[in-house]
Amino acid sequence: MEEFTEKSNQEQDLSNFSRYNGEADVRGESMVARHVAKQRAESQARQIAMLKKALPKVDEKTIRAALENSKWDEDGAFRALRAFLGSEIEKKALKHEDKRESKDKKRKREKEGDESDSASGSDGSDESASEDSDADDKKRSQKKSKRKKSDKDKKSKKEKKHKKAKGKEKEKASKLAAVKDAKFGKYGVIKESDMWNKKPEFGLWCSEVKQVNIEGLAKWEEKDLFREYAEDYNTASLPDKKYYDYEAWEIKRRVKEARRGANKAKEEKTSFNDEDDRRAELMRDRQIRKHEEVLNLRKTLVASGVVDDMREQEQLKALMQQHYRTGDMDAARALAQRLAPDDPAELLQKGIHTTVNDKVGKLAGK
Repeated sequence: MEEFTEKSNQEQDLSNFSRYNGEADVRGESMVARHVAKQRAESQARQIAMLKKALPKVDEKTIRAALENSKWDEDGAFRALRAFLGSEIEKKALKHEDKRESKDKKRKREKEGDESDSASGSDGSDESASEDSDADDKKRSQKKSKRKKSDKDKKSKKEKKHKKAKGKEKEKASKLAAVKDAKFGKYGVIKESDMWNKKPEFGLWCSEVKQVNIEGLAKWEEKDLFREYAEDYNTASLPDKKYYDYEAWEIKRRVKEARRGANKAKEEKTSFNDEDDRRAELMRDRQIRKHEEVLNLRKTLVASGVVDDMREQEQLKALMQQHYRTGDMDAARALAQRLAPDDPAELLQKGIHTTVNDKVGKLAGK
């Protein structure tokens, strides 16, 4: 027992000389946790701002609640908020109609009270009224009936006018919602992780719209610019279609130039050698068909997701080379294993991607 007591006293003495003197560790959260929390807050703020721009009538609290309910899914929150806006418009219209009906009922009760007062006054008159008073009563009753009829007509006109205005408001609200819905995500929805996939379009937008060269920007400046680009992309607010898909825009431009050149050659014809003219015309038609085939093939590849797979493989290869240069051999080997199934020999056996690349290269004249 004495040995146990002596041992506990020694442990107590050691705790007195410890860093926290026997108390709980009061250190704050790590820098990594703070950085993650900051990034999450910035991402949530961007989502709220994007939905606020698409739906300006909705306040930020409602937008945040919708995002939280949809687990921060932008598309799901957008659909929920749009349905919420439609229900709010209907509630306001019904409330306005109830107020109008209560006012009409109150006005009707007041008129009926005035009529009862005038009727009681006429009953309390002298029984020996002359024929002139009877005639006056008759005229008064006629006036009252006319007034009632005019009031009914006015009321029916007001109701018709109100119904017409209500129908116009509903039609306007539905059109507005349809326009916003059609505009948001018209060319797709991109996120911060799509920066490498949209590098050509993003670089062109920075150069022509922002007058900035992205090669000379810091990483955080490039990310801030891409956030702005993604916001305009998702809301279909970019100034030109080439900033959505530059490759497709370039192919269309070449087709137009080839057709314009063919028409111009026909107009500026100076020689009358039918064989040479026919040969040149066939050459121009072949060039136009080649560009159109490239454009149609690219649309097919985009729809099937092959183009995105190609871009992802190129990005992974560039990242692997970067890891090799920096000496991070483990990460480089992991990427090499990931890219191993995409070896040209295996792809040739499977008939995937290599055939597609060869076909696109031949059609584009590469």
